[in-house]
Amino acid sequence: MQSTLRSVLPVGSVAVIALSTVLIMGAPAFADHIIDEDCDGTPYPNSFQVFGFDVETPDSSISGEVSGMESSGVACGTILHIDEFGWCGPSGQDPPQGYESLNVRLEMKLPEGVEINPTANLPDGAYVGIAPGRAAICADQGQSTILRGSAVVRAKQDIAGTDCPVEAIACYEGTSSFQGYPGLSYSWVTQDENERLTMTTGPMHIYAPVFAIGGFTKFGVRLCAYAGSPADEDCGDISQPWLVKNGAPSVPGCLNDKGIFEALITNYRGDETTTPVGACVPWLPVPEIVTDPACEPHLGEFGLFDFEVDTPDSHIAWAVSGVTINMLSCGSEITNTSRFFDQNGSGTLVDRFEIVEPPGVDVARTADMTDDAFVGTASVNVLSWDRFAYYPIFASDITLELRVDQSEGTDCPAGTTACYKGTSTGGDISGHNWSWVTEDSGRFTLTIGGYYNDDFEGTPAGITKINEFALCGYVGDPFGSSCGSGS
Repeated sequence: MQSTLRSVLPVGSVAVIALSTVLIMGAPAFADHIIDEDCDGTPYPNSFQVFGFDVETPDSSISGEVSGMESSGVACGTILHIDEFGWCGPSGQDPPQGYESLNVRLEMKLPEGVEINPTANLPDGAYVGIAPGRAAICADQGQSTILRGSAVVRAKQDIAGTDCPVEAIACYEGTSSFQGYPGLSYSWVTQDENERLTMTTGPMHIYAPVFAIGGFTKFGVRLCAYAGSPADEDCGDISQPWLVKNGAPSVPGCLNDKGIFEALITNYRGDETTTPVGACVPWLPVPEIVTDPACEPHLGEFGLFDFEVDTPDSHIAWAVSGVTINMLSCGSEITNTSRFFDQNGSGTLVDRFEIVEPPGVDVARTADMTDDAFVGTASVNVLSWDRFAYYPIFASDITLELRVDQSEGTDCPAGTTACYKGTSTGGDISGHNWSWVTEDSGRFTLTIGGYYNDDFEGTPAGITKINEFALCGYVGDPFGSSCGSGS
Protein backbone atom coordinates (compact mmCIF):
# COMPACT_ATOMS: atom_id res chain seq x y z
CA MET A 1 0.00 0.00 0.00
CA GLN A 2 1.63 3.22 -1.12
CA SER A 3 1.47 6.05 1.37
CA THR A 4 0.39 9.25 -0.32
CA LEU A 5 1.44 12.73 0.75
CA ARG A 6 -0.84 15.70 0.29
CA SER A 7 0.03 19.33 -0.21
CA VAL A 8 -1.12 20.24 3.29
CA LEU A 9 1.86 20.81 5.60
CA PRO A 10 1.75 19.09 9.00
CA VAL A 11 3.42 19.02 12.35
CA GLY A 12 6.76 18.45 13.10
CA SER A 13 10.02 17.80 14.36
CA VAL A 14 11.31 17.05 11.01
CA ALA A 15 9.48 20.12 9.84
CA VAL A 16 12.18 22.66 10.20
CA ILE A 17 14.56 20.58 8.18
CA ALA A 18 12.65 21.98 5.29
CA LEU A 19 14.18 25.32 5.76
CA SER A 20 17.63 24.28 4.61
CA THR A 21 16.66 24.27 0.93
CA VAL A 22 16.31 27.43 -0.88
CA LEU A 23 15.95 29.78 -3.70
CA ILE A 24 16.80 33.43 -3.07
CA MET A 25 13.72 35.58 -3.36
CA GLY A 26 15.69 38.72 -4.12
CA ALA A 27 15.38 40.92 -1.06
CA PRO A 28 16.93 44.41 -1.51
CA ALA A 29 20.59 44.41 -0.50
CA PHE A 30 20.42 47.60 1.54
CA ALA A 31 16.94 47.44 3.08
CA ASP A 32 16.72 48.74 6.65
CA HIS A 33 15.25 45.42 7.70
CA ILE A 34 13.78 42.24 6.23
CA ILE A 35 10.68 40.44 7.60
CA ASP A 36 9.03 37.24 6.38
CA GLU A 37 6.05 37.85 4.07
CA ASP A 38 3.61 36.12 6.45
CA CYS A 39 4.78 38.14 9.47
CA ASP A 40 4.36 41.70 8.14
CA GLY A 41 0.87 42.06 9.58
CA THR A 42 -0.89 39.96 6.95
CA PRO A 43 -1.90 37.46 8.11
CA TYR A 44 0.28 37.52 11.26
CA PRO A 45 2.11 40.17 13.29
CA ASN A 46 5.86 39.86 13.64
CA SER A 47 5.59 38.78 17.27
CA PHE A 48 7.97 36.13 18.55
CA GLN A 49 5.46 33.29 18.33
CA VAL A 50 4.30 30.32 16.26
CA PHE A 51 1.16 31.05 14.21
CA GLY A 52 -1.13 28.88 12.09
CA PHE A 53 0.14 25.65 13.64
CA ASP A 54 -1.70 22.65 12.18
CA VAL A 55 -1.30 18.88 12.22
CA GLU A 56 -2.98 16.05 10.30
CA THR A 57 -2.56 12.28 10.07
CA PRO A 58 -3.97 11.74 6.57
CA ASP A 59 -3.63 7.96 6.30
CA SER A 60 -5.65 7.04 9.39
CA SER A 61 -7.84 8.63 12.06
CA ILE A 62 -7.72 5.52 14.28
CA SER A 63 -5.73 5.49 17.51
CA GLY A 64 -2.59 3.33 17.36
CA GLU A 65 -2.64 2.86 13.57
CA VAL A 66 0.24 3.72 11.27
CA SER A 67 -0.20 7.02 9.45
CA GLY A 68 1.81 9.71 7.77
CA MET A 69 2.02 13.01 9.62
CA GLU A 70 1.71 16.46 8.11
CA SER A 71 2.39 19.67 9.98
CA SER A 72 2.86 23.34 9.21
CA GLY A 73 3.18 26.72 10.86
CA VAL A 74 4.85 30.11 10.67
CA ALA A 75 7.52 31.18 13.17
CA CYS A 76 7.53 34.98 13.34
CA GLY A 77 9.68 37.41 15.31
CA THR A 78 12.68 37.56 12.96
CA ILE A 79 13.87 41.04 11.87
CA LEU A 80 17.02 41.08 9.73
CA HIS A 81 18.59 44.45 10.60
CA ILE A 82 20.71 45.68 7.68
CA ASP A 83 23.19 48.55 8.10
CA GLU A 84 24.15 51.08 5.45
CA PHE A 85 26.91 48.81 4.18
CA GLY A 86 24.55 45.86 3.63
CA TRP A 87 25.76 43.91 6.66
CA CYS A 88 23.39 41.95 8.85
CA GLY A 89 24.02 41.78 12.54
CA PRO A 90 22.69 42.52 16.01
CA SER A 91 21.27 45.97 16.46
CA GLY A 92 21.66 46.04 20.22
CA GLN A 93 17.92 46.36 20.60
CA ASP A 94 15.47 44.38 22.66
CA PRO A 95 13.64 42.48 21.25
CA PRO A 96 16.66 41.37 19.24
CA GLN A 97 17.10 42.16 15.58
CA GLY A 98 19.59 40.80 13.08
CA TYR A 99 20.96 37.29 13.57
CA GLU A 100 19.95 37.24 17.26
CA SER A 101 16.30 37.20 16.14
CA LEU A 102 16.69 34.15 13.89
CA ASN A 103 14.54 31.14 14.86
CA VAL A 104 17.02 28.29 15.05
CA ARG A 105 15.26 25.58 17.04
CA LEU A 106 11.76 24.06 16.85
CA GLU A 107 10.44 21.68 19.51
CA MET A 108 7.21 19.80 19.07
CA LYS A 109 5.82 17.75 21.94
CA LEU A 110 3.80 14.82 20.62
CA PRO A 111 0.50 13.68 22.16
CA GLU A 112 0.24 10.82 24.61
CA GLY A 113 0.54 7.45 22.91
CA VAL A 114 2.22 8.59 19.69
CA GLU A 115 4.98 6.19 18.69
CA ILE A 116 8.03 6.90 16.54
CA ASN A 117 9.98 3.95 15.16
CA PRO A 118 13.62 4.32 16.26
CA THR A 119 15.98 4.91 13.36
CA ALA A 120 17.91 1.85 14.58
CA ASN A 121 15.02 -0.13 13.05
CA LEU A 122 15.26 1.64 9.68
CA PRO A 123 17.76 1.25 6.85
CA ASP A 124 20.40 3.96 7.05
CA GLY A 125 19.42 6.73 4.66
CA ALA A 126 15.82 5.51 4.33
CA TYR A 127 13.54 8.16 2.87
CA VAL A 128 11.12 9.44 5.53
CA GLY A 129 9.60 12.54 3.93
CA ILE A 130 9.98 16.05 2.63
CA ALA A 131 10.04 19.36 4.50
CA PRO A 132 9.09 22.53 2.62
CA GLY A 133 9.31 26.02 4.05
CA ARG A 134 11.15 29.35 4.12
CA ALA A 135 14.36 30.47 5.86
CA ALA A 136 15.75 33.84 6.86
CA ILE A 137 19.45 34.24 6.06
CA CYS A 138 21.60 36.79 7.88
CA ALA A 139 24.67 37.20 5.67
CA ASP A 140 27.52 39.55 4.67
CA GLN A 141 27.82 41.72 1.56
CA GLY A 142 24.13 42.43 1.05
CA GLN A 143 23.18 38.76 0.73
CA SER A 144 20.64 38.72 3.59
CA THR A 145 17.25 37.57 2.39
CA ILE A 146 14.33 35.18 2.86
CA LEU A 147 14.86 31.83 1.21
CA ARG A 148 12.28 29.37 -0.06
CA GLY A 149 12.57 25.65 -0.75
CA SER A 150 12.35 22.14 0.65
CA ALA A 151 14.56 19.43 2.06
CA VAL A 152 14.67 15.69 1.53
CA VAL A 153 14.57 13.98 4.92
CA ARG A 154 16.28 10.63 5.56
CA ALA A 155 16.97 8.37 8.53
CA LYS A 156 20.41 8.72 10.09
CA GLN A 157 21.76 5.79 12.12
CA ASP A 158 25.25 7.10 12.89
CA ILE A 159 24.79 10.32 14.88
CA ALA A 160 28.52 11.13 15.03
CA GLY A 161 29.04 14.59 13.59
CA THR A 162 25.33 15.42 13.64
CA ASP A 163 23.30 17.69 15.93
CA CYS A 164 21.33 14.69 17.25
CA PRO A 165 21.99 14.06 20.98
CA VAL A 166 23.08 10.65 22.21
CA GLU A 167 19.74 10.13 24.02
CA ALA A 168 17.75 10.53 20.79
CA ILE A 169 15.74 7.47 19.75
CA ALA A 170 15.51 8.75 16.16
CA CYS A 171 17.74 11.01 14.10
CA TYR A 172 16.89 12.50 10.71
CA GLU A 173 19.06 14.40 8.25
CA GLY A 174 17.64 17.00 5.88
CA THR A 175 19.64 17.91 2.79
CA SER A 176 18.90 20.86 0.53
CA SER A 177 20.48 23.48 -1.67
CA PHE A 178 19.99 27.08 -2.74
CA GLN A 179 21.63 28.58 -5.78
CA GLY A 180 23.73 25.43 -5.99
CA TYR A 181 25.01 25.70 -2.43
CA PRO A 182 24.16 22.77 -0.11
CA GLY A 183 22.26 23.05 3.12
CA LEU A 184 22.06 20.61 5.99
CA SER A 185 19.96 20.32 9.14
CA TYR A 186 19.02 17.66 11.67
CA SER A 187 15.91 16.66 13.58
CA TRP A 188 15.67 14.16 16.41
CA VAL A 189 13.19 12.51 18.77
CA THR A 190 13.67 12.20 22.54
CA GLN A 191 11.57 10.57 25.25
CA ASP A 192 10.90 11.97 28.74
CA GLU A 193 10.36 10.10 32.00
CA ASN A 194 6.63 9.82 31.24
CA GLU A 195 7.35 8.26 27.82
CA ARG A 196 6.13 11.39 26.00
CA LEU A 197 8.04 12.09 22.80
CA THR A 198 9.40 15.42 21.59
CA MET A 199 10.59 16.13 18.05
CA THR A 200 13.27 18.81 17.81
CA THR A 201 14.77 20.46 14.73
CA GLY A 202 18.08 22.23 15.15
CA PRO A 203 19.71 25.12 13.24
CA MET A 204 20.51 25.04 9.56
CA HIS A 205 24.07 24.77 8.30
CA ILE A 206 24.41 26.62 5.01
CA TYR A 207 27.63 26.32 3.06
CA ALA A 208 28.17 29.36 0.86
CA PRO A 209 31.10 31.62 -0.08
CA VAL A 210 29.76 34.35 2.19
CA PHE A 211 29.24 34.01 5.93
CA ALA A 212 25.60 33.07 6.54
CA ILE A 213 23.45 32.26 9.55
CA GLY A 214 20.08 30.68 8.83
CA GLY A 215 16.80 30.51 10.78
CA PHE A 216 13.34 29.34 9.82
CA THR A 217 10.12 31.26 9.30
CA LYS A 218 7.51 29.10 7.53
CA PHE A 219 8.00 25.43 8.42
CA GLY A 220 6.37 22.19 7.40
CA VAL A 221 6.88 18.48 7.00
CA ARG A 222 5.19 15.67 5.15
CA LEU A 223 6.33 12.55 6.95
CA CYS A 224 5.66 9.14 5.40
CA ALA A 225 3.68 6.39 7.10
CA TYR A 226 6.25 3.81 5.94
CA ALA A 227 9.94 4.35 5.20
CA GLY A 228 11.06 4.49 1.59
CA SER A 229 14.22 3.16 0.01
CA PRO A 230 17.55 4.97 0.62
CA ALA A 231 17.89 5.14 -3.17
CA ASP A 232 14.50 6.80 -3.79
CA GLU A 233 12.49 9.84 -2.81
CA ASP A 234 9.18 8.05 -2.40
CA CYS A 235 7.38 6.72 0.68
CA GLY A 236 7.35 2.98 1.20
CA ASP A 237 4.38 0.65 1.58
CA ILE A 238 3.21 -1.71 4.30
CA SER A 239 6.08 -4.10 3.52
CA GLN A 240 8.56 -1.46 4.73
CA PRO A 241 9.24 -0.31 8.33
CA TRP A 242 6.58 2.00 9.77
CA LEU A 243 7.55 5.49 10.91
CA VAL A 244 4.70 6.95 13.01
CA LYS A 245 1.72 5.52 14.91
CA ASN A 246 -1.21 7.64 16.06
CA GLY A 247 -1.66 8.45 19.74
CA ALA A 248 -4.30 7.77 22.38
CA PRO A 249 -8.00 8.20 21.47
CA SER A 250 -9.14 11.81 21.54
CA VAL A 251 -12.29 13.77 20.83
CA PRO A 252 -13.12 16.81 18.67
CA GLY A 253 -11.42 19.81 20.23
CA CYS A 254 -9.25 17.43 22.29
CA LEU A 255 -11.39 18.25 25.33
CA ASN A 256 -10.12 15.09 27.03
CA ASP A 257 -6.52 16.45 26.81
CA LYS A 258 -5.54 13.74 24.32
CA GLY A 259 -4.35 14.33 20.74
CA ILE A 260 -2.72 17.73 21.42
CA PHE A 261 0.53 18.60 19.62
CA GLU A 262 2.50 21.50 21.12
CA ALA A 263 5.10 23.57 19.24
CA LEU A 264 7.56 26.23 20.41
CA ILE A 265 10.62 27.92 18.96
CA THR A 266 13.90 29.28 20.35
CA ASN A 267 15.82 32.17 18.79
CA TYR A 268 19.54 32.46 18.09
CA ARG A 269 20.23 34.27 21.35
CA GLY A 270 19.01 31.12 23.08
CA ASP A 271 17.44 32.77 26.08
CA GLU A 272 14.06 33.40 24.50
CA THR A 273 11.48 30.69 23.80
CA THR A 274 7.92 31.17 22.63
CA THR A 275 4.83 30.17 24.56
CA PRO A 276 3.78 26.69 23.30
CA VAL A 277 0.89 26.61 20.85
CA GLY A 278 -1.30 23.57 20.31
CA ALA A 279 -2.91 21.71 17.44
CA CYS A 280 -5.58 19.05 17.98
CA VAL A 281 -5.89 15.75 16.11
CA PRO A 282 -8.98 13.75 17.16
CA TRP A 283 -8.22 10.03 16.89
CA LEU A 284 -10.97 7.42 17.15
CA PRO A 285 -10.50 4.37 19.35
CA VAL A 286 -9.89 1.01 17.72
CA PRO A 287 -13.11 0.01 15.90
CA GLU A 288 -15.49 -2.05 17.96
CA ILE A 289 -19.14 -3.06 17.93
CA VAL A 290 -21.14 -2.21 21.04
CA THR A 291 -24.28 -4.18 21.96
CA ASP A 292 -26.30 -4.91 25.08
CA PRO A 293 -24.58 -7.79 26.98
CA ALA A 294 -28.05 -9.18 27.78
CA CYS A 295 -28.32 -10.08 24.08
CA GLU A 296 -25.29 -12.38 24.07
CA PRO A 297 -27.53 -15.49 24.11
CA HIS A 298 -29.29 -14.09 21.04
CA LEU A 299 -26.33 -12.98 18.88
CA GLY A 300 -27.32 -12.57 15.24
CA GLU A 301 -31.01 -12.45 16.09
CA PHE A 302 -33.30 -9.44 15.73
CA GLY A 303 -36.45 -9.48 17.81
CA LEU A 304 -38.12 -9.27 21.23
CA PHE A 305 -37.33 -11.68 24.04
CA ASP A 306 -38.39 -12.21 27.67
CA PHE A 307 -41.63 -10.23 27.23
CA GLU A 308 -43.65 -10.10 30.47
CA VAL A 309 -46.66 -8.05 31.64
CA ASP A 310 -48.30 -7.94 35.06
CA THR A 311 -51.05 -5.96 36.85
CA PRO A 312 -49.61 -6.01 40.37
CA ASP A 313 -52.46 -4.15 42.15
CA SER A 314 -55.25 -6.49 41.05
CA HIS A 315 -55.90 -9.52 38.88
CA ILE A 316 -59.67 -8.95 38.96
CA ALA A 317 -61.42 -8.04 35.71
CA TRP A 318 -62.40 -4.37 35.39
CA ALA A 319 -60.49 -3.45 38.56
CA VAL A 320 -58.11 -0.49 38.66
CA SER A 321 -54.48 -1.59 38.67
CA GLY A 322 -51.07 -0.44 37.71
CA VAL A 323 -49.21 -2.31 34.99
CA THR A 324 -45.57 -3.46 34.72
CA ILE A 325 -43.85 -4.41 31.47
CA ASN A 326 -40.47 -6.10 30.92
CA MET A 327 -38.84 -7.01 27.62
CA LEU A 328 -35.51 -7.38 25.82
CA SER A 329 -34.87 -6.18 22.27
CA CYS A 330 -31.87 -7.63 20.42
CA GLY A 331 -30.28 -6.88 17.06
CA SER A 332 -29.21 -3.30 17.79
CA GLU A 333 -25.54 -2.38 17.56
CA ILE A 334 -23.41 0.74 17.13
CA THR A 335 -19.75 1.18 16.20
CA ASN A 336 -17.06 3.82 16.59
CA THR A 337 -15.77 3.73 13.01
CA SER A 338 -17.23 7.13 12.23
CA ARG A 339 -17.29 10.37 14.17
CA PHE A 340 -20.95 11.19 14.12
CA PHE A 341 -23.90 9.18 15.34
CA ASP A 342 -25.87 9.14 12.10
CA GLN A 343 -23.03 7.20 10.47
CA ASN A 344 -22.39 4.83 13.36
CA GLY A 345 -25.13 2.28 12.85
CA SER A 346 -28.01 4.26 14.32
CA GLY A 347 -30.27 2.61 11.73
CA THR A 348 -30.19 -0.59 13.83
CA LEU A 349 -31.38 1.15 17.00
CA VAL A 350 -34.91 0.48 18.25
CA ASP A 351 -37.11 3.50 17.61
CA ARG A 352 -40.11 2.37 19.69
CA PHE A 353 -41.90 -0.52 21.37
CA GLU A 354 -45.61 -1.11 20.76
CA ILE A 355 -47.75 -3.16 23.14
CA VAL A 356 -51.32 -3.84 22.04
CA GLU A 357 -53.47 -4.17 25.12
CA PRO A 358 -56.22 -6.82 25.51
CA PRO A 359 -59.86 -5.99 24.72
CA GLY A 360 -61.67 -4.32 27.58
CA VAL A 361 -58.63 -2.52 29.04
CA ASP A 362 -59.35 1.15 29.65
CA VAL A 363 -56.87 4.01 29.95
CA ALA A 364 -57.44 7.46 31.46
CA ARG A 365 -57.05 10.46 29.16
CA THR A 366 -54.22 12.83 30.01
CA ALA A 367 -56.54 15.69 29.04
CA ASP A 368 -58.46 14.84 32.20
CA MET A 369 -55.34 14.84 34.37
CA THR A 370 -53.12 17.57 35.83
CA ASP A 371 -50.13 18.41 33.66
CA ASP A 372 -46.88 16.96 35.04
CA ALA A 373 -48.71 14.59 37.35
CA PHE A 374 -46.66 11.53 38.35
CA VAL A 375 -47.80 8.34 36.56
CA GLY A 376 -44.94 5.86 37.06
CA THR A 377 -41.30 4.90 36.63
CA ALA A 378 -39.16 3.01 34.16
CA SER A 379 -35.73 1.39 34.13
CA VAL A 380 -34.07 0.88 30.75
CA ASN A 381 -30.78 -0.11 29.09
CA VAL A 382 -29.53 2.18 26.32
CA LEU A 383 -27.06 2.18 23.42
CA SER A 384 -25.83 5.69 22.69
CA TRP A 385 -22.78 7.92 22.22
CA ASP A 386 -20.83 9.98 24.71
CA ARG A 387 -21.54 13.69 25.05
CA PHE A 388 -19.28 14.42 22.07
CA ALA A 389 -21.32 12.03 19.87
CA TYR A 390 -17.99 10.33 19.25
CA TYR A 391 -17.66 7.12 21.24
CA PRO A 392 -20.40 4.46 21.42
CA ILE A 393 -21.36 3.41 24.92
CA PHE A 394 -23.74 1.03 26.65
CA ALA A 395 -25.56 2.24 29.76
CA SER A 396 -27.75 0.04 31.94
CA ASP A 397 -30.44 0.73 34.53
CA ILE A 398 -31.26 4.29 33.56
CA THR A 399 -34.16 5.33 35.79
CA LEU A 400 -36.96 7.49 34.39
CA GLU A 401 -39.80 9.30 36.11
CA LEU A 402 -42.99 9.23 34.01
CA ARG A 403 -45.26 12.27 34.11
CA VAL A 404 -48.28 13.59 32.22
CA ASP A 405 -47.24 15.81 29.31
CA GLN A 406 -49.87 18.10 27.84
CA SER A 407 -47.39 20.37 26.05
CA GLU A 408 -46.77 20.73 22.34
CA GLY A 409 -43.62 19.59 20.55
CA THR A 410 -43.57 16.07 21.95
CA ASP A 411 -43.18 12.76 20.16
CA CYS A 412 -46.78 11.90 21.05
CA PRO A 413 -48.84 11.99 17.84
CA ALA A 414 -51.91 14.18 17.55
CA GLY A 415 -55.08 12.62 18.90
CA THR A 416 -53.37 10.34 21.42
CA THR A 417 -55.36 9.24 24.41
CA ALA A 418 -52.48 9.72 26.82
CA CYS A 419 -48.98 11.22 26.60
CA TYR A 420 -46.26 10.65 29.18
CA LYS A 421 -42.75 12.12 29.32
CA GLY A 422 -39.99 10.10 30.95
CA THR A 423 -37.05 12.07 32.41
CA SER A 424 -33.93 10.39 33.73
CA THR A 425 -33.24 10.62 37.45
CA GLY A 426 -30.31 8.20 37.55
CA GLY A 427 -27.87 6.34 35.32
CA ASP A 428 -24.84 7.06 33.15
CA ILE A 429 -26.67 8.99 30.41
CA SER A 430 -28.99 11.89 31.15
CA GLY A 431 -31.96 11.92 28.81
CA HIS A 432 -35.67 11.63 28.20
CA ASN A 433 -38.31 9.86 26.13
CA TRP A 434 -42.04 9.89 25.51
CA SER A 435 -44.62 7.14 25.75
CA TRP A 436 -48.19 7.40 24.53
CA VAL A 437 -51.47 5.51 24.24
CA THR A 438 -53.59 5.43 21.08
CA GLU A 439 -57.02 3.89 20.50
CA ASP A 440 -58.21 1.99 17.45
CA SER A 441 -61.59 0.24 17.28
CA GLY A 442 -61.88 0.22 21.06
CA ARG A 443 -58.44 -1.30 21.70
CA PHE A 444 -55.55 0.62 23.16
CA THR A 445 -51.87 0.45 22.12
CA LEU A 446 -49.10 1.62 24.45
CA THR A 447 -46.02 2.88 22.58
CA ILE A 448 -42.73 3.37 24.45
CA GLY A 449 -40.64 5.74 22.36
CA GLY A 450 -36.89 5.95 21.85
CA TYR A 451 -34.45 7.60 24.24
CA TYR A 452 -32.78 10.98 23.71
CA ASN A 453 -29.26 11.53 25.07
CA ASP A 454 -29.39 14.96 26.73
CA ASP A 455 -25.65 14.82 27.44
CA PHE A 456 -25.22 15.57 23.77
CA GLU A 457 -27.99 17.86 22.57
CA GLY A 458 -30.64 15.18 22.45
CA THR A 459 -28.76 12.71 20.26
CA PRO A 460 -31.11 9.77 19.50
CA ALA A 461 -30.27 6.63 21.42
CA GLY A 462 -31.73 3.17 21.40
CA ILE A 463 -33.49 1.35 24.24
CA THR A 464 -32.33 -2.26 24.22
CA LYS A 465 -33.97 -3.58 27.38
CA ILE A 466 -36.95 -2.45 29.43
CA ASN A 467 -36.03 -3.72 32.86
CA GLU A 468 -39.35 -2.43 34.09
CA PHE A 469 -41.95 0.00 32.79
CA ALA A 470 -44.37 0.58 35.67
CA LEU A 471 -47.52 2.69 35.28
CA CYS A 472 -49.56 3.65 38.36
CA GLY A 473 -53.10 2.46 38.93
CA TYR A 474 -53.96 5.96 40.16
CA VAL A 475 -52.36 9.24 39.10
CA GLY A 476 -50.01 10.87 41.60
CA ASP A 477 -49.30 14.46 42.54
CA PRO A 478 -47.46 16.84 40.12
CA PHE A 479 -45.06 17.70 42.95
CA GLY A 480 -44.52 14.18 44.22
CA SER A 481 -42.90 10.97 42.99
CA SER A 482 -45.41 8.35 44.10
CA CYS A 483 -48.63 6.92 42.74
CA GLY A 484 -52.04 8.14 43.95
CA SER A 485 -54.29 6.19 46.30
CA GLY A 486 -57.55 6.53 44.40
CA SER A 487 -59.21 8.45 47.24
